[in-house]
Amino acid sequence: MSKIFRPYDPGQMFLMPISMRDWLSVDHLAYFISDVVDELDLSIIIKRYKDEDRGLSTISSGDDGKGATLCLLYRCTRG
Repeated sequence: MSKIFRPYDPGQMFLMPISMRDWLSVDHLAYFISDVVDELDLSIIIKRYKDEDRGLSTISSGDDGKGATLCLLYRCTRG
């Protein structure tokens, strides 16, 4: 079974608010974590995940898993 991540776009339009920039301050931790994730080489993790037989196919083509990684790291910092 092929797995692909859904695209992550921090500027995407939401039902409410329009953009995460509308409700996060410029110094919010999420932006720092996003910058860190942008510098990570996730290729080994992505390859391992795509080869995994368990779980649902929740990854869409063309994405590199940064959105999921950002969410995981942010959640880990929040305890």
